Amino acid sequence: MRRLARMGASLNEAKHYLFMILAVVLLFGCTDENLVSPDFQQAIDPSVKPAAALVQAGVPFKGICVGEVVLANGVIANVSGNGTLIGHFTGQLYDDMRVVLRAPDGSELHADITPKPTGDGGIGTVTGGTGRFEHATGQWESTWQEETSTGWIETFVGQISSVGSNRQ
Repeated sequence: MRRLARMGASLNEAKHYLFMILAVVLLFGCTDENLVSPDFQQAIDPSVKPAAALVQAGVPFKGICVGEVVLANGVIANVSGNGTLIGHFTGQLYDDMRVVLRAPDGSELHADITPKPTGDGGIGTVTGGTGRFEHATGQWESTWQEETSTGWIETFVGQISSVGSNRQ
């Protein structure tokens, strides 16, 4: 019986990830290079500018995010997703409407979230970060795409820049 329960949970997780993949493909197209971090793109194609140069100039910041409601120790939700410049990220949305997103290299992007009056997303105002996002600035708008049984799926579009990203 336990094995069947685990299989059910695994099946639900698989559906969740398949939906995320489908949403990414539908939103950005399967050939959109912006889903891959610029650093990774540069490793494959040296003609691609490094992330530091792109962030310094202030570039588009877009992606998709999944939030799973937690409601514990000041955390409203755990979030994960994929975005330009940050790549695959994880993080937390706190009860004071701060969000901290962690890039694969450990750099963090910090922002304050202002919910939209319509209740279908919000405005993220970048307040800094660590590593390559130290002293980051910018803003994005998020739009909820779907409510799930444990949270939500949203897309975001905006622009960020970071003085700290040009450090070697």
